[in-house]
Amino acid sequence: MSSKIKIMKNLLLILFFGLFFLKSHSQVNYEKAYFIDNKNVRTECFIKNKDLYNNPNSFEYKLSPEDNFVKIGEISNIKEFGIIDFIKFERNIVKMDMSSINLDKLSEKNEPEWKEQTLFLRVLIDGKATLYEYKNENLRRYFYKLNNSAVQQLIYKRYFVENTSHTETAANNDFQKQLYSEIYCENMPINSILKLEYRSDDLSSYFVEYNICQNYNYINYKNKEAKGSVNFKMKEGLVFSKLQIPFGTNFSYIDFGAKISNNIAGEVEYISPFNRNKWSIYLGTGYQTYKKKTDYKIINDSGVLFANDIIHKFETDYKYFDLIFGIRHYMFLNDKSSIYLNIGYVFGLPMNSTIKIDDILYREIYTRMGVTYGLGYNYKSKYNLEFRISSNHLDKYYAYSQYDSFSLVFGYTLFNNK
Repeated sequence: MSSKIKIMKNLLLILFFGLFFLKSHSQVNYEKAYFIDNKNVRTECFIKNKDLYNNPNSFEYKLSPEDNFVKIGEISNIKEFGIIDFIKFERNIVKMDMSSINLDKLSEKNEPEWKEQTLFLRVLIDGKATLYEYKNENLRRYFYKLNNSAVQQLIYKRYFVENTSHTETAANNDFQKQLYSEIYCENMPINSILKLEYRSDDLSSYFVEYNICQNYNYINYKNKEAKGSVNFKMKEGLVFSKLQIPFGTNFSYIDFGAKISNNIAGEVEYISPFNRNKWSIYLGTGYQTYKKKTDYKIINDSGVLFANDIIHKFETDYKYFDLIFGIRHYMFLNDKSSIYLNIGYVFGLPMNSTIKIDDILYREIYTRMGVTYGLGYNYKSKYNLEFRISSNHLDKYYAYSQYDSFSLVFGYTLFNNK
């Protein structure tokens, strides 16, 4: 590989990772929010949305987006806080079951192991009957409140039961009895309670149904969660490609030179709800060709007077489909536009692709593997323009071969299920 190509590729990789590092650390992630302190004073602010799905004990906030001074809201001073139209937390003193959910640590007792705690509980359904959630790495618990009553946990516990021949697990489903005795509307079938599982989707749906049955206005914060979506995209671009293969025993290379070609591709992308739709995985495929000829001169050093140099004529006819599997990170500039970075693994599937020397078959090309990096701009989740670099090796026979490409790709989203 020529030194210029190496330098260009290294500079692009430095740019790629440099932008990723800087944007990941400097990106503004403060959203319009509020908090209510112990004196019932409501303060409008901007809260850093940092993994709020796991119940925090504090949060970072600014009084304005331009403010350089970051403040901390502590659970001891804050009664309630939330990101407007997205998520809400309330401080409550509750008794929570601390029983382990790990199979190797399950108890042999079906009774909860209560401990009084002061927690920020996340509000899922806010109404006459309010549903709360608490979760961390080891626990997930649900709580409820009816009108202005005290907040209580919905009881569910898995435990071991000893039989004569083996040990098995059972479950304490007292949360179903609690719902029937306190949060039940006569228009709701009893079977709907017995079918409930101890998870947010089931319980949220039940609390919504109860509030509707009671003709009571409610807010469904569960529905305000960021949800995953799938994009189907068509892409077309210009590709600047370059192929080099080893030849002979003296570490020489055959340089076929640069070739500009068209690339037509498709992509399926799943955007994860994690971190507010900023991460995705994608699977892409595309068709491309690279057909070039070059001469390779072997200097005569035999010492024979007037002996001619040997010139070989090399020709490559390379046609292939690419399969690319990768991850992508979006960094939102505003409601309509974002920039993104992606990295993917490339697996090329050549079709009747050959390398010839002096019109005689030299090698058939069977596979191609490598890595691709991309930096792009996305507008209205519909149009995107991406600059991409790829570095690949051809076949197991060409451990030192190099097929590099630099692409400018335009993409259009045909369908989004969001």
